[in-house]
Amino acid sequence: MKMNKVFGITMLATALVTTAALPIGGTPAKAASNIVINEVMWNQTSGGEWVELYNPTSAAIDISGLLLSDNEGTDTAEGEYWFPAGTTIPAGGYLTVGASTSSATLKWTSTGPALSNSGDGVHLVRDSNRDGMWTAADKIDGFEFTSAWGGNGNGYSLERKSADGTSTAQATWGQSTALGGTPNAKNSISTDGAPGGGDGGGTTPPPDPTGKVVLFDNAHCNTCGNADWVINGAYSDFATALRNAGYTVRENTAAITSTVLTGVDVLVLPEPNTNFTATEKTAINDFVLNKGKGVYIIADHIVSDRNNDGWDSVEIFNGYLQGQYNATNEWIGKSFGFRVNENDITQEPMTDVRQHAITSGVTSVAAWNGATFTITNSAYAQGLVYLTDTAAGPYVVASQLPSGGRVSAIGDSSPYNDGTGLTSVANYNSWPQYSHAKLAVNTVKWLAKDL
Repeated sequence: MKMNKVFGITMLATALVTTAALPIGGTPAKAASNIVINEVMWNQTSGGEWVELYNPTSAAIDISGLLLSDNEGTDTAEGEYWFPAGTTIPAGGYLTVGASTSSATLKWTSTGPALSNSGDGVHLVRDSNRDGMWTAADKIDGFEFTSAWGGNGNGYSLERKSADGTSTAQATWGQSTALGGTPNAKNSISTDGAPGGGDGGGTTPPPDPTGKVVLFDNAHCNTCGNADWVINGAYSDFATALRNAGYTVRENTAAITSTVLTGVDVLVLPEPNTNFTATEKTAINDFVLNKGKGVYIIADHIVSDRNNDGWDSVEIFNGYLQGQYNATNEWIGKSFGFRVNENDITQEPMTDVRQHAITSGVTSVAAWNGATFTITNSAYAQGLVYLTDTAAGPYVVASQLPSGGRVSAIGDSSPYNDGTGLTSVANYNSWPQYSHAKLAVNTVKWLAKDL
């Protein structure tokens, strides 16, 4: 994984900052009354605190000049953020504002909200004279909460269940089931059908929930070095795309066991840099070979050991160190019908795309220092995408096991990088390039047996 060229403009699909003078369908004051506070990351240990607003209506809303405050009607010269001129939230859309743009669209200033770790309040109000003073009549939405409501310093946010719920009622809120929360996406505990927290009549109908769970592993040094392959980091667009497709997306931070995998349909293993134990490999094999579930393997090039423990993802997935093939220790080559080649390849783009459900609509992909694969059992494994030099082996593979379990793999972690990670990967955005997004979602759908 060597990062590719920077995209000049990062596209934000769910929150827009524009220069529209008035919202569609009314004056700013009238339209803004529909906005709700939808999610609060109030006791975050990394990435900073943030607040998400949601527009449940079918028209864009201008929130220019509105005040977001953690103080209830008093001016303390802190805890205040006024939305700049030209700030709008699209129909059925979101806007996040917080202490860092690594987790929010807009960044508040040093005098912005500073939420107490024992509980606090969040209020969206009209404050035309910008003095920080307001009354209940000025309030658009807001509530006071305690640590008992959820999201208390454990990496999970406080989410709204319904846009129609009473903001000040604890029953309206709950702790997110997604580590890192769901910024700019439908809440994980939403009880409504609309994309956000309520059924506000947005123009785009929500996806039908699949009832299936996709679990991203983050227990094997997946953020070591300049990697950040996690759903609240550089793979956040990947996670959002899956949620938009109707999947529940979760993160694992513990050793992988059969208990951890209970209720999971697809396990994603994004470039591990610490080895899986024998017990973990047994659980993963059982998940596929006996339970008939799906695993997505995301590898990288040889000599990509990011934590200097002597193992990189190629060696971890293979089960042996470079140049030391061991038939007894071989893992995926023995279990799933393919192994990772000990190479380092780059090609932009690859257009040799073979027909398969995974590659439907996929025309090209790229690799920036990745690896290819060798098929060890062609009875159930096949190559789907190849370099111009096909002798190097396939770059994308899929395996349909006799048990009904499915495994797919790609030889580079870069294509799904959305440029929002907390490390050097934030300088790159490969997700919208070529057919990467299509390939990612198709693969999970196939693994979940929805394709």
